[in-house]
Amino acid sequence: MSLVIGYRYLIAFPFNDLLTGNILLEFLFLSAGCMFLYMTGVQDDLIGIRYRKKFIVQFLVASLLPVSGFYLNNLYGLFGLYILPDYVAIPFTVLLIVFITNAINLVDGIDGLAAGGSTFSFLVIGGMFFQKGLWLYSMLAFSAAGCLLPFLYFNIWARKARKMFMGDAGSLTLGYLLSYLIIKFPQYISETAPDIRNLVIPFTLLFFPMFDACRVMVVRAIHHQPIFLADRNHLHHKCLAAGMTHFQSTILVLFFSIFLLIINNFLVYICNINVLFVVDLLLGIGFSKSLNIFVRRHEKQETKI
Repeated sequence: MSLVIGYRYLIAFPFNDLLTGNILLEFLFLSAGCMFLYMTGVQDDLIGIRYRKKFIVQFLVASLLPVSGFYLNNLYGLFGLYILPDYVAIPFTVLLIVFITNAINLVDGIDGLAAGGSTFSFLVIGGMFFQKGLWLYSMLAFSAAGCLLPFLYFNIWARKARKMFMGDAGSLTLGYLLSYLIIKFPQYISETAPDIRNLVIPFTLLFFPMFDACRVMVVRAIHHQPIFLADRNHLHHKCLAAGMTHFQSTILVLFFSIFLLIINNFLVYICNINVLFVVDLLLGIGFSKSLNIFVRRHEKQETKI
């Protein structure tokens, strides 16, 4: 992305007037944040890092983006909130970036899920930017999706000897990139054409990992367990416990995300945003409870055998 921006300057190709301002600063900080997260992930994959150190790095790189004027300051009435003052919007955005980054990291528990879900999200948000004529952001999203396509082959279908794994180096970087694009769309578009759909549709793409992360932390807190303790209570683990393969579990989650995207795209024009949030929450809970039923059935069948 930095190469494209630099080349456009060299050939004197003018930027869209709407894209000037802090865009170069944003991409510079984004590139620096991705590099820091990637190196942290590599270290964690090779020798391991305590979660406190990872959180420190995540908060530092998340804090880079608001410096360039990047922060979400309009919630369109969600929880009764509309325009947020800067002293609330900036820390809220930092926390949101860290949460999304970790949510993508947490769903990287089976083959293809983090990469497949991220590819789908990049393609959709890239198409949304393209529709608005925001070519640089669209190019970033499509480039990220293009990088993931060959990885998906080696992660899902390649033979064991040639199999590739993402690790924290990949999932943390993906989460950071996705958080940037997902937050950037409503943050930028709300300044030119305020529309509740600009907030709802992008965040629907990340509903599954964000819901799963919240659900797991709530369950751990209820059982008085450390909320950052690794376990096998994630929804993709339930899919495996229900007898599905990694590929089947990934497809099921993707179909659920697509279904939710279609539902929200329809309801966003007829429902209050808070009602829509409750509907999504109920669908997520229903998905989790349905998996519990299939898990119990599968366990009974194994017991009989």
